[in-house]
Amino acid sequence: MGIYTRGGGDPREGAGSAASEQGEGLVNFDGRGHYHPPQLTWLYTVGPTAIKFLNSGNYGTGYQNEMFVGDVHSGNMYHFKLNQDRTELVLEPPLDDKIADTDGESISDSALFATGFGGITDIEISPYDGYMYVVSLGQGKIFKILPTGEVPPPAPPTVVPPPPAPLPAPPAPPVAEEVVPEQEEEEEVSDENEDQGEDDNGDGDGDDNGDGDDDGDN
Repeated sequence: MGIYTRGGGDPREGAGSAASEQGEGLVNFDGRGHYHPPQLTWLYTVGPTAIKFLNSGNYGTGYQNEMFVGDVHSGNMYHFKLNQDRTELVLEPPLDDKIADTDGESISDSALFATGFGGITDIEISPYDGYMYVVSLGQGKIFKILPTGEVPPPAPPTVVPPPPAPLPAPPAPPVAEEVVPEQEEEEEVSDENEDQGEDDNGDGDGDDNGDGDDDGDN
């Protein structure tokens, strides 16, 4: 981060020199350009890919309007305070010399905000809820950054309910019983009819058409 002069050697080894605010030979865009020494230099680049100024109070006043940086090499997210004029970084030891000489200094507690993203390519602040969202290239995900007190508890393990009990068998349909007519009554009725017929037309004792005593008088 910053501008170094050409031919000065590797600035990570102390052989280079930082460009002055208006170095000779640097393009100044008709006086509109402004150069300044680097605010922070990593011994080995971490690949800074995203810089955001947090314009939200969701994380408390200690982070509001401060600078957050993501890197693509380590998947780390860094937090930096700014001075009152917002022109320089306010760095605490061991980064107060503005050079991260070792990997330990790069991830020191004075600068490291979050880690484990697997290569950050972008940081955005939602205009709807005011939270930061981190794009992870390595994991193919978008992470939402929440304050510690707002992190939802892990979901309980899913319990598979037992299968329902089998339904009882339906009751058997009722059996229709066949009604058999009483044969004795029919037989008695038949016998009476037969007896009546014998009295009317037979050779019995009847007086209608027989040769009994009633006809003898006539």
